[in-house]
Amino acid sequence: MGNKLIWEDNTTYCQGETDRIPRVWQAKINRLRISVHRHRDFKLDTWLISCEPFFNLHILKNSEVESAKEEALILITNVLTAEIEFLRG
Repeated sequence: MGNKLIWEDNTTYCQGETDRIPRVWQAKINRLRISVHRHRDFKLDTWLISCEPFFNLHILKNSEVESAKEEALILITNVLTAEIEFLRG
């Protein structure tokens, strides 16, 4: 209720790196960590989501970071909703 999810730059930068463009965004909800990030094995405009135990390097459809973050939250919400419904029987 009124809580706003805060995304933080969690990119590991090299000491001499001058081009500091975030490649890893992370949001925490209690013990749940949602990471929207890039990976060297994928195209440069590809964002992925990792959120154990639900997602690991899942490709997001959106190539723009803010849209990718929104997509990630929708995916997590859908998974958690399905888990709750399963528990309710």
